[in-house]
Amino acid sequence: MLKIRKKTRTFFESFGSFILLLLTLSLAGCGGDNPAASPQAAALTPNFVSVKANVESALAKIQSRKLNSRDNTPWVIAAALFALGKDLEVTVAETGMSMKAYEYLCKEARYQNQRIFRTLNGQPALPTRGLTFGLTDSFKIQDHVDQYLSVFAEIGVATDQSIVSDDGVTYTVANMVEASTRNFTPSQELGWTLISLSVYGDAVKPFITDANETFTLENVIALANRRDLQNESRWGTHQLYAMGFALRRHLISGGRLDGSWAEARAFLDRYIALAKRYQQSDGAFSADMFWGSSAPDSHDLLMETTGHMLMWLNMALTTNELREPWILSAIDRLSREVLTTDFSVIGDSAIYMTGHALKQFDTLMSMQ
Repeated sequence: MLKIRKKTRTFFESFGSFILLLLTLSLAGCGGDNPAASPQAAALTPNFVSVKANVESALAKIQSRKLNSRDNTPWVIAAALFALGKDLEVTVAETGMSMKAYEYLCKEARYQNQRIFRTLNGQPALPTRGLTFGLTDSFKIQDHVDQYLSVFAEIGVATDQSIVSDDGVTYTVANMVEASTRNFTPSQELGWTLISLSVYGDAVKPFITDANETFTLENVIALANRRDLQNESRWGTHQLYAMGFALRRHLISGGRLDGSWAEARAFLDRYIALAKRYQQSDGAFSADMFWGSSAPDSHDLLMETTGHMLMWLNMALTTNELREPWILSAIDRLSREVLTTDFSVIGDSAIYMTGHALKQFDTLMSMQ
């Protein structure tokens, strides 16, 4: 079975530590076609200061949204946690007290008067799109397989974090990791699982599924390299983000850029070129994403598409490349959309994927 890392402190104790590692790797030139230039040579564009100011103002607006257990579903809270990090708090309506959002999800979160975690075959499980536990809208708890686990991995939740299920059984995040690997199938959505495996698993050791199939992290990357992104969630951006995440982690830990890892780098580079090709003249990305040029026809669609696109580009590009005019133009367009739009017409997905993209970008730029 999979050897689970007992702690995540080495690389992912906090969101900031994670970004620091991304910055280090970016400056080392481990991305795609990165020019051999020093950080000083990557001159700031004339509007960089105003772009960054808009990013910070947009982030402040997103961070000012207050979350509570009455008005926000567990899925919304998980999405906000992914965007804003481990310090995010939620108010528990029954008590009026605030607590860390990740602790709330693990121990207190309820949907339709039941704790969200369940027991399935002796393992912790979550109602998810396709695994309903009798709910008609189970996606309001978890929309993608291993979504919570990947969020916990990215923000630095330790494997001994306790989880309470609806039947009163106490599990840990380590139990979630074990359930994820045992239930893994080659046909499932791969993105969120790639993130959790990259952080919580031992990348060089195989895991064995309940179907008695054996996989390594590189095997899962190889599966991702063969996927048609038109069949993946959110235009494939979740998978692209996870591939970039796993590749950076692999290289940081001393892995070689060969085999399936080299193919993953080429896969990312191909979609970077397509994103740039179809970018709109105002800086937004195409509503048709990688498959044509089309202007978003609503505030929500602009934030949804451009937010998701920048989310994975932050992971796939080097820090110098993130300062290029086409990226700064997209970042500024997204920030201005946040600042000028009433959030009542914007969905939670668009808001928090935008938040994730802007927070990553802001942290990277602030640390150089």
